[in-house]
Amino acid sequence: MFGLPGRFETANAEEKLPFADNTFDHVYSFGVIHHSPAPERIASEIHRVLKKGGTFTVMLYNRSSINYTRRSCSCGDYSDGCFYPSLCRA
Repeated sequence: MFGLPGRFETANAEEKLPFADNTFDHVYSFGVIHHSPAPERIASEIHRVLKKGGTFTVMLYNRSSINYTRRSCSCGDYSDGCFYPSLCRA
């Protein structure tokens, strides 16, 4: 991107990531950690590979989240707890 070199890595953050301690200035996770049976291990690995003073961006789905509501509505009525039927696709 932008002419900068890069590479993709595939790893399991529930186990030891293939990076040295204090490697990254920023770690980004969007809608992934809450699917793990061991989110505490992932948090520990993020802490390990993040540089001191580094930053971390995370997004976790929650039942009160508009993202969750959009995905779980049946859109036919309010019986399923959907309070935002206008957001659902017909």
